[in-house]
Amino acid sequence: MIDPFAAALNELTMALDSLRIRYAVAGSLASSTHGIARHTEDGDLLCAIHPAHVPKLAETLGPNWYVDVEEMHGRFEGAERSILFTRALR
Repeated sequence: MIDPFAAALNELTMALDSLRIRYAVAGSLASSTHGIARHTEDGDLLCAIHPAHVPKLAETLGPNWYVDVEEMHGRFEGAERSILFTRALR
């Protein structure tokens, strides 16, 4: 049985890849890969998302993911650049 976190990360990276959105693994995922294990309840990806990607990404991720398209567009206009994607882990 695949870990729900790994499955969600796989879904997200496959969606990003299919839309040719560049990303880098960050946070505890990156530090663990480099030998400094940190246990957190999330995964961090640094993504180069253009406003035109937003509706396509929401559609590609599908209904199991929470993506607030209006909120994401608002983030491009302000100084805040972090965008939250969440997936229901069942």
